[in-house]
Amino acid sequence: MMIHLSTLFALAFVIPSPNDDISDAAAPAAVDAAEANEVDGDLDVLPEETTETVRSECLAIDQTMSRKGTFFGGSGDDHYPMNGKTITRADLQVDTSGHAAANITRQDSTEVTVHWWYDLFSRVTYTLKVWVEC
Repeated sequence: MMIHLSTLFALAFVIPSPNDDISDAAAPAAVDAAEANEVDGDLDVLPEETTETVRSECLAIDQTMSRKGTFFGGSGDDHYPMNGKTITRADLQVDTSGHAAANITRQDSTEVTVHWWYDLFSRVTYTLKVWVEC
């Protein structure tokens, strides 16, 4: 019985009563966003645009291809013409099952080439996304 009373006595000091206001003590003081950026009474101003111009990009190719083999493997190249457009970036997501792969073998203003291959009872699926300057 003595253990139970001492435990309750200790918890009475730890657990706040419902009448206690702990919101100000527990939470850090909120700072106004304008005050956070003030330096010597002036608000910080973002610098003007840099001399580097921002290039706009357009998604030119968004293609998903899937190849699978049964009793035979296979390989090949898929060609995507670019018609002289300047490529800003290219992304190739590859998903395989078994022994297979795909990768970009050529990337220039004339075309993007993806080489793929798979062994028997394997599968390769890829998604090619190419962005060009607008």
